[in-house]
Amino acid sequence: METPQIDTEAARLNALRQYGILDTEAEAAFDDLTQLAAYLCGTSIALISLIDEHRQWFKSKVGLAVTTMPRDVVVCAHALSHPDDVWMVPDTWLDQQFATHAWVTGEPHMRFYAGVPLTTPAGYCVGILCVIDSVPQQLNSQQIQALQALSRQVMSQLELRRNLAHLTLTTAEFQQSEQERFQLLAQVQAVGNQITTILESITDAFFALDHEWRFTYLNRQAEHLWQQQREGLLGQTLWDEFPAMVGSAFDQEFHKAVSEQVSVVFEAFDASHHSWSEVHAYPVQEGLFVYFRHINQIKQSEEELRRQNLRSQLFAEVSLKIRQSLQLEAILCTTVTEVQRVLQSDRVLLFQLQPDGSGTVVQEAVVSGYPVTLGQDIVDPCFQEEYLALYRQGRIGAIADITQAGILPCYVEFLQQLGVQANLVVPIFIRDTLWGLLIAHQCAHPRQWTEFETQLLQQIADQIGIALTQAELLAQEVQQRQAIAHSQEELRSLSAALESAVEGISQLDTQGRYVKVNPA
Repeated sequence: METPQIDTEAARLNALRQYGILDTEAEAAFDDLTQLAAYLCGTSIALISLIDEHRQWFKSKVGLAVTTMPRDVVVCAHALSHPDDVWMVPDTWLDQQFATHAWVTGEPHMRFYAGVPLTTPAGYCVGILCVIDSVPQQLNSQQIQALQALSRQVMSQLELRRNLAHLTLTTAEFQQSEQERFQLLAQVQAVGNQITTILESITDAFFALDHEWRFTYLNRQAEHLWQQQREGLLGQTLWDEFPAMVGSAFDQEFHKAVSEQVSVVFEAFDASHHSWSEVHAYPVQEGLFVYFRHINQIKQSEEELRRQNLRSQLFAEVSLKIRQSLQLEAILCTTVTEVQRVLQSDRVLLFQLQPDGSGTVVQEAVVSGYPVTLGQDIVDPCFQEEYLALYRQGRIGAIADITQAGILPCYVEFLQQLGVQANLVVPIFIRDTLWGLLIAHQCAHPRQWTEFETQLLQQIADQIGIALTQAELLAQEVQQRQAIAHSQEELRSLSAALESAVEGISQLDTQGRYVKVNPA
């Protein structure tokens, strides 16, 4: 891809050389700016590139291994013809100018590009501050403004370097040089203060580590999320302060970032603070920069969605079995097994009630080590007198801790015999008549039942009621068919007896006409 012709190329190259920046060593001041650009724009690559007549040289880079590229194959060179604009390509695959570019078809597989010119006070573009990613995206106005602000900080650093290089140490100029040096140092401090202001104002937490894993900086948001003052952490080692991170994803990913000099992005549970975090870590000359935010609500939403999907799946499976199968026992067995699996409870059972209030456990799924109740006939006067009437009215009973629920002592004693610490009870009806109960037990510890779990058992109980009704109707139909078959058999026997009689037998209708006579 050819680079657009630049009319003022000679003057631009002269301006670039005045900075004396080409082929110099990496500097923290520039690396900090590229790290911040990658973070604010959410990209895997950020570059400070300077372009001479033959090449593009990267003064600072994040996420890219090479340090220089030929000018005629570099995307950033094309921004030289637009020194006053932010140049952005949301999706290179959809841009005819770049769809076949080497950086698009090969490493780093560029799909997104945004660049801001590095423009001198005289208006010459000497390079580009750009961000690149392997997935399409679109920067918002705040990100664009932040990228422009960072490009100005890059130029401030270049101007500082040039001005410092021009200072002379002659005796005649010493006083003036000292004054200028202090001014430049003040400007450097101002740049540092601006970066600190940005870090203190972002909504993500941030901390910096040196090569010995000691804290060198953390912002207010990190203090807030960790509930610790920065004064108590600065100079301390990450692994000593938060030993639960040792051997965790934090340990593995941070060491990977440092040893391989690559940026890493990951999600992990921070056992030290009992929270999920989304983490971005960037290796720098001084050590490691880390941005993170807590994502507990996101994880809770994901878990709730997963549980809702499980509920829908279980509900659909039970409903399908009821529609497709006439084997009631198989349906009920599958139901308690699947409910126990989804709820992760210690026991799920079906309790069929008798008219006198006693009942039998007709199906059960129970974790090994707890009492088995399947087939047991249970007579509990305490339950019959105090609670049975409530279940006939449709009551759903949810007890998080039987010792703290205020229930009758006799009922507590009965539940303790079964090893129960928490239970959830839903009535099952057949045509408005209480058939029995669908019950979930937690035996290992108390448990706060959620609305999701209560709704799930209620829906499953409704489906069980449908299955029982279906089985009852089927049984009635079978009985009717058997009765009809028996009547027909008796009729055939009677007819055969009449035919074989030795006496004459005849049948008349109401008009006195013969309708049937036997052979005799």
